[in-house]
Amino acid sequence: MTPHPRLGLLAAMATFMLLAATACSHGEPSTPPGSPAASNAAPSPSTDSRVQQESAKVLAAYSGYNEAYVAAAATANFDDKALPRYVADPLLAELRFALRQQSEQGIVYQGKPTWAAKITKINVAERPFSATISNCFDNGSWTPIYKSTRKPVPAPTQAKRYVVTSTAKFYDNGRWLISEAKADRSRPC
Repeated sequence: MTPHPRLGLLAAMATFMLLAATACSHGEPSTPPGSPAASNAAPSPSTDSRVQQESAKVLAAYSGYNEAYVAAAATANFDDKALPRYVADPLLAELRFALRQQSEQGIVYQGKPTWAAKITKINVAERPFSATISNCFDNGSWTPIYKSTRKPVPAPTQAKRYVVTSTAKFYDNGRWLISEAKADRSRPC
């Protein structure tokens, strides 16, 4: 039995929105023995500098994830090679599943969403390093269409601008990867 295209689209859209971007996750977050314990002392200037540097890397990974997912959604490419550069499991598996459903239903996206991400929390003092990203995601200019007809896919009315909270982790390969993303459509931005 073939699923109703609208239900599949909703599942794909919900998955992406819950997400928002490796088949190999490039290892687990690093946790070397003897990691320093967190301190209640005020951060030193070198710590502030490290936080700023790592925050910039996290935001670059987050932007890369969004760009890669938008490009993959434009062709429904569930085997996109750019995604693993920015995304780790479980998010990577969720994105690929949504893209596969989209491909099976002949749905692609046109246009481009916008986002305004910021770091709300970052830990670079003890391993595993992690960061929380809050993003105002706007999909008002990003439309699902049927590839064969180029006509818009009917979808229920939903918020177009809402908060997405994501988690980034620092992996043994020296890269920040986005591992989780949760959309909260009840929080407009």
